[in-house]
Amino acid sequence: MAKDFSIVGKETPRIDAYDRVTGRAQYAGDYQLPGMLYARVLRSPHPHAKIISIDTSKAEKLPGVKAIIHSKNTQVPWASGGLTQKRMIFNNPVRFVGDAVAAVAATDRYIAEDALSLIEIKYEEIPYVLDAAEALKPDAPKIYPKGNLSVGTGRVSAPITQQWGDLEKGFKEADRVFEDTYITKHVNNGQLERRASVARWDGGKLTVWASTQGVSNARTDIAKDLGLPLSKVQVICKYMGGGFGNKNQAQDYDLMAAVLARVSGQPVKLEFTREDDFIGMHGRWASEQHYKVGVKNDGTITAVELSAITNMGAYRKQSGDLSGTDFYSIPNFKKVVKPTHTNTVVAANYRAPAYPQSVFGFASMLDQIAFELGVNPYDMFLRNRARLSHGTMPYSSNHQEECIIEGAKKIGWKEKWHKPGAAPEQTWDRHGPRRLSLQKRPRRSHDSRQSRRNSPPFSGGDGYRNRRQEHHGDRRL
Repeated sequence: MAKDFSIVGKETPRIDAYDRVTGRAQYAGDYQLPGMLYARVLRSPHPHAKIISIDTSKAEKLPGVKAIIHSKNTQVPWASGGLTQKRMIFNNPVRFVGDAVAAVAATDRYIAEDALSLIEIKYEEIPYVLDAAEALKPDAPKIYPKGNLSVGTGRVSAPITQQWGDLEKGFKEADRVFEDTYITKHVNNGQLERRASVARWDGGKLTVWASTQGVSNARTDIAKDLGLPLSKVQVICKYMGGGFGNKNQAQDYDLMAAVLARVSGQPVKLEFTREDDFIGMHGRWASEQHYKVGVKNDGTITAVELSAITNMGAYRKQSGDLSGTDFYSIPNFKKVVKPTHTNTVVAANYRAPAYPQSVFGFASMLDQIAFELGVNPYDMFLRNRARLSHGTMPYSSNHQEECIIEGAKKIGWKEKWHKPGAAPEQTWDRHGPRRLSLQKRPRRSHDSRQSRRNSPPFSGGDGYRNRRQEHHGDRRL
């Protein structure tokens, strides 16, 4: 008998809706404090370089400039910015285009921006590597002394491995074995609110108005990085204009604003430009996923082997794992994922960590296998989907199957789907021929890797795609 709840299943008005839609809501960038200064960040133009010297004398003479901080006068760690390698708010050497080099606080934002252009920096450029697969080669430039594989402990160990069953036995039981490689690019979210932080010191106590998803996390991190008792730090965030996972923890701009405020003796607002948003903050990690999948002729999976590389950029803030196979019941399985450092923008979690990349790869692989077998991908998914009894999805309510079945009914999937080349003559539904078989596709040449290695250091936001554009699958109804 269904229970009538007082909250669940009932409409609940948003208590902040009126303030948001009328513009009365105050976000971090809206705060104006008496005597407040405005800060801007200078960033590295090089993907990898040692800073030989920093001359701020001209910038300091500019009227309105109140404080300048950089790696030569400010050594503040950013603990949550790198979990396998020590990271500072200003690093030397710099390890990617956009790595923060200095920050200026001035009486207005335009003076701060002018001051950045007056800072003279001498760099010694260092060999760099942009492609994760290239970075793992023995002769690749080393970003860290121990190499480019991002080796840590616990959840940031490397390589990330997982295995069960008997892989060799599973492939022997298969009627057919398929292999393919899928690529996902580094992408970043475009939330409406640009990142901002306002910092003020009062008698040794720090208050930060932050654009953060995690007030408690940010407070703990700021206190730790600045060496303050937790009781001396307050973080305020009444409203946030979108974050999607990468506005958690304390960010380097929170720490920069706090240090500039301490040095200048005045409140400081540091607000990112949109360019800062994309090159100064982490996005979702890129990946190269190679799958080997054994199946029966009816589409039943007997074994899966995943070998992958994930591009974490210059620092590793999160795991770098791939988890898209969790949605399937796989009796024999092996996964090896290598989180790798390159001289590119940092990658970490935002929205559905580790899943979008590998769901794209593995689901696309199964779609192509279904095409080869002439099996309805709807039937193939239901035949292989994870169930609670398998232990791979303990967080599932186990209503996934009902959702898929009901969705298929609503869109008429069974009525519209047909085997490749078997469209009824009376319809206009047609599918182009596949040019290559999954089992005969050539390996990617060294030239294609070389062209990617010579591409610009930051190339994000172009979404996911299969590297082999000519390899079309029958993915429509």
